[in-house]
Amino acid sequence: MSKEEAVSQLRIQEYLDDVSELDIPHSESQWHHIDVASLLDGTKIEGHELDPTTGSSLIFLPRSAMLCCPKSGGSTITLSTYCTAS
Repeated sequence: MSKEEAVSQLRIQEYLDDVSELDIPHSESQWHHIDVASLLDGTKIEGHELDPTTGSSLIFLPRSAMLCCPKSGGSTITLSTYCTAS
């Protein structure tokens, strides 16, 4: 495993650890740990923010952000891209 892959796995685990600390229903926690985590596998995460009242999360990727809302119409994951100056 390369250093970059190890850092990526560490950031995913940090995200999942933070989700585990939220006071949200078990089904929503499982959604993050199974559905969202499977999408993140192999993805470079720059950082994340969690909303403890809604269980939503915003995951920052190198050139985009992923908004994960477990209560929005069942389970919604939105990928938003943005341009950065080079």
